[in-house]
Amino acid sequence: MEKVKEFYDDILGKELKNLLDNEAIKEISLNENGEVFYKKINQINLSTEILKTNIIISSEKAIEILKAVAEYNDIKLKDYYSMREDYRCNDRNNNIISAILPNGERIDGVISIEGVKLKAPIFSIKEILFMVQ
Repeated sequence: MEKVKEFYDDILGKELKNLLDNEAIKEISLNENGEVFYKKINQINLSTEILKTNIIISSEKAIEILKAVAEYNDIKLKDYYSMREDYRCNDRNNNIISAILPNGERIDGVISIEGVKLKAPIFSIKEILFMVQ
C-alpha cells in the first residue's frame, strides 16, 4: 500500500492526485503544451464540461510519469510489442503506452511516435472502470 501512495504522491504529484480524488472528474488530459485539462459531469444537467487547470507539467515530468507507468505495468518501451488480456500494451515502433495505474485508473500516453514530431509527451487518465482485487 505504501508503494501505491508513493506512486501517486511522488510520481503523479499532489495536483494530479487531487484531481483523481475528485469523483466528479471523469478524465484528466495533458496536452503537448504541458497544460492539464479535465472532464467532469455537470450534476445539474448531466452535460460534460472540459475545464483547463492552472497545472503545467514539464516534458521531463511527463516522461517520468509515463516511464513509471510503463515500469509499474512491466512494459519495456521501444523493446517489444505486448498485448495482454488486460490490454496493457506498447507498440514496438512507438512509445505509446496503454496501461492501468495502481488504483485502477486507465492511462493512455504518447512519448513519441515514429515519423511524427511531438512538442512533448501527452497522456489521458480516465476514471476507474472496475476495481482490481
